[in-house]
Amino acid sequence: MAKTDSPFGAFDPTKFGGFDMTKFASGFDPAKMMKDLKLPAMPGLDMEKLVALQTKNLEAVQEAQTLAADGMQAVARRHAEIMKQSMEQMSGAVKELMSGHAPEQAAGKQAEVAKSMLESAVSNAKELSEMMTKAQQEALDVLSKRFMANMQEVGQIFGKK
Repeated sequence: MAKTDSPFGAFDPTKFGGFDMTKFASGFDPAKMMKDLKLPAMPGLDMEKLVALQTKNLEAVQEAQTLAADGMQAVARRHAEIMKQSMEQMSGAVKELMSGHAPEQAAGKQAEVAKSMLESAVSNAKELSEMMTKAQQEALDVLSKRFMANMQEVGQIFGKK
């Protein structure tokens, strides 16, 4: 086995979005497990529908996790791009400030550079915040829709027929 410097060992956190709950639990049969438990009879309860309901819930959680992970990876990539751009901008500003201007010009130039960098930082922070909000909202929408569908399905499973 190849040696890795990752604190996660062989686990690659960048591939977390590829986790597939259906493959993970492919040998698990909850309906069979419930039959094997020999629970007391519950008239009107359709165990297959209940298991199908929970399967849909797990699928929705998986989809929401994937959306959230993908969104956070996009934020991390954009943050790295912003950091690179900021360093390049700062390097250029330092070179310009060190180019031997008269003291009055240097002070004015410093103020311009500081203002520009502050505006850029605020703009970048806003962009990253909007990206995070969008990713979280997409994941939450999946769970919210599943919750609403769940309420109807639970009513059908446990409701009077």
